[in-house]
Amino acid sequence: MRKIPALLVCLLLAVILVPIAMVEALTPSPIVVWVGPEDSVPGDCEWGVDAFATIQEGIDAVAPGGTVTVLPGTYSENVVIDKNISLLGSGQGDNPSADTIISVGSGAAVTLKSSASGSEIGNFRTTGGVQGVRFDSNASISNVTVANVTAVGHSGTGFSFRECSDYSNIVLQNI
Repeated sequence: MRKIPALLVCLLLAVILVPIAMVEALTPSPIVVWVGPEDSVPGDCEWGVDAFATIQEGIDAVAPGGTVTVLPGTYSENVVIDKNISLLGSGQGDNPSADTIISVGSGAAVTLKSSASGSEIGNFRTTGGVQGVRFDSNASISNVTVANVTAVGHSGTGFSFRECSDYSNIVLQNI
């Protein structure tokens, strides 16, 4: 007799939870996301949906072809771009109250994977680590623009194509 109520409870939960999971799976990724302190992002943004504390969270959330706008500040993280996006900071200077600074302890500040072809990155400064902007090893990358990026204080190179297997139409402006 106890098996019937348990079965009914399981069935009821399935009927309720499956549609919720389907709606979440069908929710489209935002086209524009903001990164910065919670009190600095535009007021119409929803924290965790189109506003985030880290650059990588913004990259992971934005739709391919979308834009991640990074507000002024210092972001201590290694960033990996693995899809076609625009990653735009607020300036390449050294003032965290006006500029976007990506500061790392090791590795590359920004790594572009093969799937990042078509991306645009610009208006920020990288510091620390081995490289500022790295085109991933064995990657085949094309149609990428890197503009207004300053890379300083790296133990290796500011911009690295060395291990990239194939690259074309890479535009470097004001670096």
